[in-house]
Formats: sequence, C-alpha cells, structure tokens
Amino acid sequence: MLLRSPRRIITIRKSLVIFSCLILSVVFLQQLSFQAQTVYLNLSFNIANIVNVQSNNVEDVKYRIQLFKGKCLSSADGSVVSAMFCEPNKKQSFKTTFDGKLKFDRTGKCLQRSNISLPYPGYSLRLGDCSKAAQFDVVDGVHIRLISDIQDVPSKQLCVTPAFVNDTKQSYTIEAISSPKQGGLVSLLPCHDQYSTIHLKPEHIFMKDREALLQPPSSPDPTCNYPACAINKRAPPVKYQPLHSTAHRCKTLSDCVTVVTKTARRPHLVARLAQSFRDVKGYDLPIIAVDDGGEPYSSEVMRNLSRFKNLNYIISNDTDLGIALGRKMAVEQVKTKYFFLLDDDSVVNNMTNIEQMVEILETTDAALIGGRITDSAEFAGLLRFELSNLDGKRRLTLYKNACLKLNETVEHFPNCMRCDITTNVFMARTRDILEVGGWSKELKIVEHKDLFLRLKAAQKKVVYCPDFQIFNVKQEKKERDEEYQKKRFSRFNLMKGWFNNIWTVDGTSELFFKRMSDDIQRRIENES
Repeated sequence: MLLRSPRRIITIRKSLVIFSCLILSVVFLQQLSFQAQTVYLNLSFNIANIVNVQSNNVEDVKYRIQLFKGKCLSSADGSVVSAMFCEPNKKQSFKTTFDGKLKFDRTGKCLQRSNISLPYPGYSLRLGDCSKAAQFDVVDGVHIRLISDIQDVPSKQLCVTPAFVNDTKQSYTIEAISSPKQGGLVSLLPCHDQYSTIHLKPEHIFMKDREALLQPPSSPDPTCNYPACAINKRAPPVKYQPLHSTAHRCKTLSDCVTVVTKTARRPHLVARLAQSFRDVKGYDLPIIAVDDGGEPYSSEVMRNLSRFKNLNYIISNDTDLGIALGRKMAVEQVKTKYFFLLDDDSVVNNMTNIEQMVEILETTDAALIGGRITDSAEFAGLLRFELSNLDGKRRLTLYKNACLKLNETVEHFPNCMRCDITTNVFMARTRDILEVGGWSKELKIVEHKDLFLRLKAAQKKVVYCPDFQIFNVKQEKKERDEEYQKKRFSRFNLMKGWFNNIWTVDGTSELFFKRMSDDIQRRIENES
C-alpha cells in the first residue's frame, strides 16, 4: 500500500485510556478467594504509532522518522539525506502525501533516489522535486520500502537504511549499519530485519517527549555548545519550608506512600518484597507492581500474591513491556502524593527509614529523596553534558561520589545533601514525576539516568541520603530466567544507543569525582 500514514488514523485521548483502565476486570482464580488485586491490561497496540490529529488531511500529519537506534532521517543542507540527532529545536519532520511520497517539512522537497552511484544494489538518497520523487510504503509498520521512482521499479525490495561504504583495496561495498554517526549515510538497501527498522513518531508527541532539550542556556559556554548543555544548570538549594498547619501532613504512611515496582515474570520476588515490609517494618504499604504478559500463573503463585491485600498486581498482555513504560504505567496508577520506587529484587531492612523520607518531602521543596543499596559501591553523583577536547564528541558524564564530596547538606537534615542522581531506591512526589513525563518509554532497559535528566532539566530538586538503605538480593543462578537474562544483555547496546540519541550525545561515561577537572569543579561551585 502507499504510504498514507497508518491505515486508519486513530485518535486516542488520555481520558479514554484512563476510562479503559477503570473498566478493566479484576481477575481472580476460580475457587479461590483473593485479596491481592490482579489486573490484566491490553497493550497490544503500538503506543509509538498512535496518532492524535484534529484534521482529516493526511498531509497535516508530521512525523520524525527515527532509525534503528534513534537518530532521525534529516538533511543539514536541504539536499543530502543523512542520519542526524533528533533535536526539537530543528525542523526535521516529514509529511506523507496521498500518492506515497515523503515530503521534508522544512523545504517542501521530497525523498528520492540520488544520481550518485553506490555499489549495487545500494542507492543514495536526496531531497528534490516532488514531481520526480520516489513512492514508498510502510511494511508491517517498521520498514520504509521503495515502491517505484521516476527511473524504474526496483527489482529487489529496497528499504531506507543507515549504511556505510566499506572501501578496501580488494572491494568497494555498501553495507547496512546499526549505529550511524552524526551526519552518517542513509541509503536504499535490501531490507534488513533489524537495521532497516524505523519508528514513525508524530511531531507533537516527539516535541512533548523532548521538552527537556528546549531549555534556554543560563550563560554562553564555549566548552559545551549543543542544546543539552543548558541542562547543566543546577537547581537552587533545597529550601526548608515546614507547613504552618499540620492539616495536610501525613497521618498514616499508607495514606501518603505507595510502593512502585516493575517486574518481568518474577511474582515471587514481588511477594518477597511485600513480605519484607511486614517482617522489618511491621506494616503493609500499598504496592503497585506491573508485570509483563505471558502464560497464566499457577494457583500456588496467585495464592501467594493474595496474602497481601494492598498489592495491586497489574499484568500486561505485552510480553516485553520494558522497565521504563512499566514504571510509568505504575506511577500513573498511584493515588498517594508520594511513591517509593524499588526494584523487584529489593527487600527493606532496618536502615530503610521511610518515615524520615516522608518528613523531608513534607518539610522541604525537594522532588525526590534517594538512598543507596547496602554494601554497594557509591553511585550518587552529578550529571554533566560535555564536549570532548580530544575528538569534539558530545558526552554525558556521571561524576560518582560528587554529592558526598561537595556535601551541600539540607537544612535540618545534616545527613542528606543536594545531588543530581541517586540509585533506583527513592521516594518522590508523584506530581513532580508525572510533570516531567516519567521515563522515556522507548527504553526497555538503560532507563536510569533518563528520569534524573528530566528532573534536572525541569529544575526539580534531588536529595541524597546515604543512610537510607535497602538490600538488593539477587536470585541464585539456578533460579534466574535465562531467557530473560539473554534478552536483557542482547539488547543492551540497542537501548544504550537509544538513550544516547534521546539526549543527543555520542556516548556516556562514569567517573569518580576526583577525576573531575578543576575547571568543571569551579563551574559547579559557582552554580551552587
């Protein structure tokens, strides 16, 4: 079929999604009386491809065309087509026409095969007169395939694919590539199952997702000159502001705090986490756990979950929901003003001072209070976007241990200090996390820094309390889901690529504070 946008443009408003969630059935096993609430969600649609438009004119719909690891199909000079960082301050969207052509919104020119010769069967791409442009269709929603152009109808199925020219003494070939560089070649090549994968993201959804990259720079910085550098600006110090009235203070923890966790077919770990609250703290808290779909659990598993009446166990029918989207779904279900994020293999201990975390949130303007994992290496630190002096590449650096070294303590809480990022052990204001959009849903894994960068961009204040701790109790090797572990490790590079391209950097690094340059230390101290 010709590329006309999705077969049927679907308008789904948030209110409809909420309404659908409200009418979802609570699933109980027959012949058993369950107290734990188990909900199955239908997520079979591709969320990234939902289009919300007010016009019936398909040419009004603009898309960012994202390549395999997240770079955008774009053109720096309005003629040559290449892989570029997807930047919200640049016009990079395409419109689809009724006759299957792709029109670059910035210039009004259309995608077509270039006359520049490449090793057969590859063709380079350019933008030109739409009357001479190629026609494309979308195959299974994931590949942009050439149908025909003014020159001829291709004898092979060719797809828009990032590529590189392999020029050796023996041969000269063009090959598909997974990770194109900034400005890298995009060509028409035989369709590749992976590397030809594209994501059509409606422009208004893209712009909403990338608001963090539209921050105005606080001051010109010649050492960091791309949009993400504006995020380096630190939020003001945490302000102590106790409530004049106790009317709005938490009376009981269960009315104020909900535990949130994402699991991947590990209900026994969620039950262990819930049990640890009873064993260590002596009480239950509301828990929302979001799980991937799959085969129904046994009656024994469901009976075990049913012991926790405050557990809302949500099962998607998506067998590969991912951490980011799962957590985001869970937070959207939270009714309390704070939530406590934990991994499913966590258990609380005597150093899990939930009451103090609530007290800090009740009496300061902090958005998030993070802790640490007992007996683990120090992780909390500062995040900075930088430009390498050696190769000019964009980098995001985490300076671990920097918060402890700077020791910018919070008034009335001398064991807690300002920070940019903590471990995934934190309590946060539900409202603040929803305001920044939570996590980028593309990230099945490698999602950790994403949320904290969103908070930093929005000038939301993060506090680190190293005395607030939990245990992380890994499963024995024989108990691990080997298939899940293989999937997790096999996609690490893909998700790392997506993370880098979301934040428009060539790479990330983690250094200890002592390796931070004197110049950067002075900049941070001046911003404090």
